[in-house]
Amino acid sequence: MNSDYTPQECALANIIHLGLTAAGVNPTRQSYIDAVLNLGEVPLALAGGGTGKFAPGKPFAANALHTVRITAAALDTAPDANGLYNGCAAPVNCGVVVGDWTPIS
Repeated sequence: MNSDYTPQECALANIIHLGLTAAGVNPTRQSYIDAVLNLGEVPLALAGGGTGKFAPGKPFAANALHTVRITAAALDTAPDANGLYNGCAAPVNCGVVVGDWTPIS
């Protein structure tokens, strides 16, 4: 694991925490779902343009997306002049962004 992955897991853990807190004492599956759907705006590191929003009828946080290309970078891949490995920040397979953020409508 490298630093490319950590912010997304932290964002998800934060959403879980916020949902459980909002669901109250002894949350049920339904009270948790209802709580998450009513969280409103949430931070999304490296996803959705940095923030997202949950709402009734919108069970996903991202407000925007961008196109990525899955790129292979084996452990023996040499870094380029920018210190990247076939566009990846580390010598591992990764998604390389190939487009700007596009709003989800």
